[in-house]
Amino acid sequence: MQQSKQHQKHARQQLRPGQGRKAEGRGVGVFEMANSLSGPIIARTGRLELEDFRFSSSLEECILKNPAAQVCAVRTGEFPMPESLLPKAPPVDVTIDCEANRPIENTVARWGGVRGQGDWCCRVETGELLFDEAGEPVMEELDEEGKLKMYSFCGSFVNDNTDTPEEDMDRIAQEAKEYNGKHVKVIGAKVFADGVVEGHSAWMLDDYVDKPGYKGVRRFDDHDKMVRLVKAAAAHGMNVHVHSVGDGATRAWIDAFAQAQAETGNFDMRNALAHLQEMTPEDVKRMGEYNVMAVCGIMWAVKHPAGFAQEVAYVGEEKSNNAYPVKSIMDAGGVVANHSDYPVSPLFSAVQAFCYGVLKKLPSDPDDYIRNIDQAISRHEALKTLTSNVAYMWHEEDRMGSISVGKLANFAVLDRDFMHDDFAEIEKAVCLATIVDGDVVYKA
Repeated sequence: MQQSKQHQKHARQQLRPGQGRKAEGRGVGVFEMANSLSGPIIARTGRLELEDFRFSSSLEECILKNPAAQVCAVRTGEFPMPESLLPKAPPVDVTIDCEANRPIENTVARWGGVRGQGDWCCRVETGELLFDEAGEPVMEELDEEGKLKMYSFCGSFVNDNTDTPEEDMDRIAQEAKEYNGKHVKVIGAKVFADGVVEGHSAWMLDDYVDKPGYKGVRRFDDHDKMVRLVKAAAAHGMNVHVHSVGDGATRAWIDAFAQAQAETGNFDMRNALAHLQEMTPEDVKRMGEYNVMAVCGIMWAVKHPAGFAQEVAYVGEEKSNNAYPVKSIMDAGGVVANHSDYPVSPLFSAVQAFCYGVLKKLPSDPDDYIRNIDQAISRHEALKTLTSNVAYMWHEEDRMGSISVGKLANFAVLDRDFMHDDFAEIEKAVCLATIVDGDVVYKA
């Protein structure tokens, strides 16, 4: 159903970030909708009721009914949960304060594990409407109107083991022509190599400790198609960003990057591997050798009692204690960029990420939260993972990522000195102002 520009503007004006209320479920506070292709699902619904909410090893359907004529955006993602944390009773209500002109009676979404492996939960979160009903980005319109006060560098999703990698990159290049503007830029493809350790779905080189003979879920794992996709991206001046948690996934994709770069002669694609929880020492060295960007969730690299014991049970003490080898990647010449992984990790804090990088915990955390202290980085290195390294990953280091003459005036002002203050003070830092293109877009 096509939506008019007038209605699209009305919906966006009525629904702003922070206005919506998050879904509340029993056992888990928020849920993430994921379809079988991991593509976008936008549900124009108000009061959402999940029916046929089932967890099993096969894909199931869950139906969202919309008794009210209201609007919300349901954003997709894959949020694996251990069986012990799965909600036993799943009713979810989401009510937001925005009426739409056009109600949709119900929306059907896919529910379940990737390739029949693992259990999955769902998040329903309200926020600003970023797409119209045809899937057209509203951000492009906001950018054209001069109302977009943020920069977005985007990857467009490619299906697992696509039979048409060249055509997929042609599509993404066309999307870039249509949507790229001052603040929005499509820079390449996004693919998934595997899942996560906690869901027994990370692609490992070795068997899971508690599942002999099982090495996890291999999603995009066809080597020839990997190489074709990377070469096609290079032909368009783009790159490939890969979700890669397990050491098996990381090994396979570095192999593909190495071959594609050798065949094209392009060694400055800055392809990216995201998460990198488990890595071998050999592949740590190859990250720098092939200029593969390491996009890491440094906030995750703690020995948290809620998850560390489970990680040890699944992949063993050695792998768990050596996870997220950020400093080793840097020491071998690799570039590390810090990520939020929003909305799977909705509570990202740049302040906390800085502390985690240097201390391997928050100042207020007990010392037994520290995992692999040998992977702690300096204050300057931690700051770079949040600023200049990110700009480098985007090929934007000449105009953003640091404060210097000739670069964009994009920066945040905080009330602590991150290079010199005590970390107990830094942890309490608050943002005083945000400046984008020289304009103050936020002021405390």
